[in-house]
Amino acid sequence: MSLFDAVKDVSSVRLVMNKIFLGLLSMTIVTMLSAVSIGSNEANAASVHAQKSAHKGKHRKNRRQRRRTGGGCQTLSSSTLQKKASQYHKSINSASKKYGVNKSLIKAVITIESCFKSRARGSLGEKGLMQLMPNTAKRLKVRNGYNVWQNVHGGTKYLGWLLKRYNGNMNRAIAAYNAGEGNIDKGRIPNPRYVKKVLHAYRKFSSSKSVNQVPKAFQKSNKKQSKQSTKAAASIYVVKSGDTVYEVMRQTGTSVSDIIKLNHLKRPYKVEAGQQLKIKAKAKEGKLSKPSVAKSIAKEGKVGKPLVAKSIQPIKQKSRTGRHYIVKSGNTVYEVMRQTGVSVKEIIRLNHLSAPYDITTGQSLRLR
Repeated sequence: MSLFDAVKDVSSVRLVMNKIFLGLLSMTIVTMLSAVSIGSNEANAASVHAQKSAHKGKHRKNRRQRRRTGGGCQTLSSSTLQKKASQYHKSINSASKKYGVNKSLIKAVITIESCFKSRARGSLGEKGLMQLMPNTAKRLKVRNGYNVWQNVHGGTKYLGWLLKRYNGNMNRAIAAYNAGEGNIDKGRIPNPRYVKKVLHAYRKFSSSKSVNQVPKAFQKSNKKQSKQSTKAAASIYVVKSGDTVYEVMRQTGTSVSDIIKLNHLKRPYKVEAGQQLKIKAKAKEGKLSKPSVAKSIAKEGKVGKPLVAKSIQPIKQKSRTGRHYIVKSGNTVYEVMRQTGVSVKEIIRLNHLSAPYDITTGQSLRLR
């Protein structure tokens, strides 16, 4: 072998060795990059998982809040609700002064009825901010249910009339606004969830000092009356099986807060069958004393003239002894419920009505 051939062989070996080395080096670099990429992906996955967990936790918290408050517009923050109400400030203030109804209560009812949507329309023909039914609007002489001024004044007039009808009992007035006087006059509240929602919104509006500030003169009269009420002799109510503090309030007319205070009840305010509870004494035989909540609904500023009960004629209640109801012109299923006391659900079921539950004049509806 010549010298030239030997040198050539050595160069070939070196070239092969260099290629092998470069191959190994590139494989090592690829492996390292893959490991870094996997680590990065794992970190990203962990971050995404943490975000999802936080989102789920927030969602669960919101869901629990909705369950406690019944869901709806009243779950919004106080500041958001105040902002929504501010656009109707003039109409609400004017109606409050005219009919002596607390502004916070008017706003609370609007919150639940329409969430401050002036063009809101219900499935049974309810219109506007306070969702006035056609026949109710007619009673209140509201010509245009979508007109903010007319709607708020009409709804507030009706609310004030209900408060007077039920001696200032806000729970019963709110319930009647939604379910009709006929159902409430039977001595029960058929829609406690609706009442709870309105009261939840009412507390949010009342939490602001500017919203629910009572004049000093009115505060003094309240103090006087509260002293007199504490001096008044307390009656005794014997708890029946299945009673709750709320049920005792409904049976006696004594507010829940007074029942708790008079009997030194502790959370969760459970009562037992046979337990004797102190309640506020009745003012007159057959007539319950006015609940303390009557004062909380007084409007801000000067207390206006009391609403004359005759200004709104009560709906004449139909007897439920009959099996059928003949539909009159302008009637809706909701209005039939208010006239007869039979629930909308029951009317729909008995008469096999389909959405949107239209009924015609002269139609005979089964009631039982």
